[in-house]
Amino acid sequence: VTSTDAASPVSLASGTSGAKHTASNGVNVVSSEDATLSVFPNPTSGNFNLQWQNLQVGSVRVVVSDIIGREVYHSTLVIDAESGQSSINLAELKDGIYIISVKSDAVSYSNRLIIRK
Repeated sequence: VTSTDAASPVSLASGTSGAKHTASNGVNVVSSEDATLSVFPNPTSGNFNLQWQNLQVGSVRVVVSDIIGREVYHSTLVIDAESGQSSINLAELKDGIYIISVKSDAVSYSNRLIIRK
């Protein structure tokens, strides 16, 4: 995974469209028939992991916004493997509820991210 145009260093993954969402034990999972994206832990102190399986290789845009819609982080990433795991560090953000979105031509994922220190 390669990160470009980032507000701070990051490596991430992508999500899927038309997907089911589940949350248990601090793990948010989005999945379709073939693809899965997990965001954990959630709540987080600011450091969290994204794990993906069977996702399309290519570039994605990752945006984290605060609850009123202000963009607090963004990155364009090149996904070079269909499955893997990476992490992102947003420890500089204040406690609160944020929205993480991962989008490309083939992917549209959005979910709540809670930062609690």
